[in-house]
Amino acid sequence: MTSVGACEIKAVTGSVLTEDGQFMLLEVEQPDGNQVVLAFPRDQLFGLLDMTAVSITEASACDGSPADETMAFNSSRLEVGTDPEGGSPVLSVTFGSGGVLSFQMAPSSARRMLEALSAVLNPEALPPQTHDPDLHGLRS
Repeated sequence: MTSVGACEIKAVTGSVLTEDGQFMLLEVEQPDGNQVVLAFPRDQLFGLLDMTAVSITEASACDGSPADETMAFNSSRLEVGTDPEGGSPVLSVTFGSGGVLSFQMAPSSARRMLEALSAVLNPEALPPQTHDPDLHGLRS
């Protein structure tokens, strides 16, 4: 933990967006059974998501989980488009609960994703992989 006082959470029990869309109200249960509602400002949600992803990654490294035992979200829909300002590829993923996250990528990352998906779906159809300087390393 940190040197600052912490409020332990036993479970996240629900969330709702305020009517004005400015806060996500996150309902949590403490170990003693008390319910607490945390109000996160809308402009802090992306940062919270990023910190959560980092914590999940670091926790797996701390407990010695094998690298190939990655948890994954179920998705119900994928859309691909381009960023209207810069033209970069954008992948939007809809989760089973209806939330959508969009990822802006460098063109080389989008090509790599296409190659990786092709390799999983039809490995015999791909040529041998080569070095891509935009990926900063060898392709796996």
